[in-house]
Amino acid sequence: MQVFKTYFKVSKKHLGAFFIYTTIFIVLLSVFVAQRKEESDPAAFQSSKIKVSIFDHDQSDLSTSLVSFISENHNIVKIDEDLKSIRDKMYIRDVEYVLIIPEGFEKKLTSTDIDPSYGLEAYKFPGSVSATFIQSQINSFLNIYSSYTILGYDANTANEKTLETLSLETEANVSAALEEKISVPHIYYTIICYILVSVIVMCIAPIIIVFNKEELKNRTNLSCVSQVKRNLSIAAASLIFTLLIFLLFTVISFFMAGNEMKTGIGALRILNTFVNSIVCLSFAFMIATFVTNENQLTFIANFFGLASSFLCGVFVGREFLGKAVVNFSKILPAYWYMDVEIALSKYNNISQFTESTTRTLTYGYVIQILFAIVMFSVGMVISKSRKSA
Repeated sequence: MQVFKTYFKVSKKHLGAFFIYTTIFIVLLSVFVAQRKEESDPAAFQSSKIKVSIFDHDQSDLSTSLVSFISENHNIVKIDEDLKSIRDKMYIRDVEYVLIIPEGFEKKLTSTDIDPSYGLEAYKFPGSVSATFIQSQINSFLNIYSSYTILGYDANTANEKTLETLSLETEANVSAALEEKISVPHIYYTIICYILVSVIVMCIAPIIIVFNKEELKNRTNLSCVSQVKRNLSIAAASLIFTLLIFLLFTVISFFMAGNEMKTGIGALRILNTFVNSIVCLSFAFMIATFVTNENQLTFIANFFGLASSFLCGVFVGREFLGKAVVNFSKILPAYWYMDVEIALSKYNNISQFTESTTRTLTYGYVIQILFAIVMFSVGMVISKSRKSA
């Protein structure tokens, strides 16, 4: 009991790390949620309007129709038609694209010898995305018009059908794959993979390091507490501390995700986080057996946490990582945590699980537990070797 009480007295000195990483977690969560929602918001899929100047020297039905089409989709800016004025206006970004429709444009387009540029002249910024965008719209208009004339339609009918075709809009539906990206539980339980290893290691490993110091060991040996009882007390206190951290973050997830956590999927996410917490505890115990000061501990915890997060798909989606990187990341426990989380993010109900999904979840849980056992065993071996030395 004495060791147990001492453990929590020492832990008070390291609560600062807990509050720091909890704050980081909340900030990261807010940024990720806002970013994912902005990226996947259907309202974000809108055409940009560009500042355009047009000089129509043809004044034909086709050129008038093209000018009308551009005017409906972009902002028309009136400037003088001389090279100096055009350059000045483009330099100060008053206009982004200048289109000149030459005389005889309609006749040239309907002739058999069609110039790829349709005789149009344009002033634009080299490599400008805006210029490329509007140029593609103009080309689409002229290609469709040309196709209708080749099919035998007269100029007026071809013009009407071109505008009718371009006015068609495709209904865009946000797919389930896109919706899962803005799922708060998915984002929460993705980022927590990084936070847990940082918080648990930085809170628990320093305490174990203190108990491993010779001075405190000698004092314990002089008391009536046996070595076995001492180690069991430290292990029990570390486990309780880990469970408190795990429970706190679980409670926070219910506040942030609400009813989405009151499902079978939510329960499996919590189980995954619990298993990962045990892995983090084992890792903290292992490094505490050979690290002698907190500077080394901070470096190892941050390096391991960040490296695991980037390699295993926490900060960067696996679809953006190379195959070699993904295969390498399998040697890290975070990979198997994310394997479970990615699988869960694809479903709204346990009843939708396939045999492959169940196998993925089982492998993820079991392999994480094996990682915890291995790291704890390595820590025990290092601890015993240091005692014998």
